[in-house]
Parts: sequence; C-alpha cells; structure tokens
Amino acid sequence: MSKTAKGLVDWCQQFVGHPYWYGTFGQKPTEALLMQKKRQFDSIGQTIHYQESRLPTYRQHIRAGKEVFDCVGLIQGYMWWNGQRIVYDASTDVNANGMLNRAAVKGPIASMPDRPGLCVWFQNHIGVYVGNGMVVEARGFAHGVQLTRLSQRPWREWLECPYIAYAPAGPQLTLEVNGRNVPMVMKNVSGRTFVQLEGEHNQKHWIQVRALAETLGIPRDRIGWDANTQTVRLEVR
Repeated sequence: MSKTAKGLVDWCQQFVGHPYWYGTFGQKPTEALLMQKKRQFDSIGQTIHYQESRLPTYRQHIRAGKEVFDCVGLIQGYMWWNGQRIVYDASTDVNANGMLNRAAVKGPIASMPDRPGLCVWFQNHIGVYVGNGMVVEARGFAHGVQLTRLSQRPWREWLECPYIAYAPAGPQLTLEVNGRNVPMVMKNVSGRTFVQLEGEHNQKHWIQVRALAETLGIPRDRIGWDANTQTVRLEVR
C-alpha cells in the first residue's frame, strides 16, 4: 500500500481531538493496554507517563473509545496501516529523533518549503505540516492530538518522513537584490514567483515578487529572470 504525503495529511487530520498515550500508535484504548503500557514504562523508570494521578483520565479515554497516539505514533499509525488495520513493524519503529536522523531530505525550519505532508521536529517531538501554516501534532497528555500554528511552536527542523513517498519538490528559486542573494523561502505557483517574509510576531507571509518590487519602487525593466540558475533579480537604484 503506497504511502504519500497527502495520505499522511489526511490521516493526521482525522485524529485531531484524540487522546495522547505515550508509546501508542493508533490502538483502541482498553484497560489491558493501559496496564501493559504502565508496566512497560514503569519497568524502565519512565513512571511519569502512566503515574497513578493520570489513570482516571486514561480511563475516561477508554470509555470514549477514540484511538490513542503519541507524537511519532501518529505518523507510524499511517505508515503501518494496511487499509484494514495497523500492523506493527519493528524495523521502522523509531522515536522522533530517530525519524529525523533517518531522513534523507531535511533542513532548518526557516528553510521549510510550503509542502503539506512534511514533518516538523524539535528535540524528542515531531508533528506533521498540513498546509496553511498549520501542524497536526500529538502534543502530550494534557493536550492530545491538536491542530497548532507552525509559527507558534518551537520547531527547529523539517524533514521528509523516510517511509513516505513525496512528489518531487518544485523548482529551486533564488532571489537576488543588487547582486546579493537574499535568504528567503521561495515558491513558484502557475508561473508566478512568491517569497516568504517574516512579519510581526514571527508570522510568515507569502508575497508575490512583482508586488514586492512595486513596494520597493522597482520598475518592471529592472526585474530580471535567469532560467538557467532559476534566479529572480531585482535591481534597486
């Protein structure tokens, strides 16, 4: 069963509002599962996850009957879904940091292209970018699976999940102003070039390059395009 970026996005979005159980990947919550997880993590000294004070809340989750996940388990549930059920695969069972380490395509969060289905990471945690500046993440016991704003969380890296098939990225574009490259995220949509600017409160906004040039007072004859290097050149005088 082929796994795609769009499929990952669709999978994650359907579980917004579901509970967070550490060490799970989409199981139905039961008393037996709760006791299994408590024994498992108590035995290795990670007693915080299934401490006694949390058990009443976990039992509320059992009564509600919604599938449960931790952060990387939300992604693994999709990886292991065979169309009818989730089939555990030990060879791809890695934590959030392991997912980043195995990724062949990744980079700092400031360079992330606007591609739904990419994963976002900070130490010991991972989520899935679903587009429009939003992320689905199994955030923790107190939060469950949530839809959060990318810019309002401390993400440090982005990555292509190493077990998901991604369509080729769009053209790599460069913005050059007065002969100097400007570090911006760029994208091309139907022949129109956009750059991503960071504004108030670190909110990121896409703006069309021609609109940017007009704002800077640059006439059209000073806007150049080099197809060989995929570079947009603006000349400010």
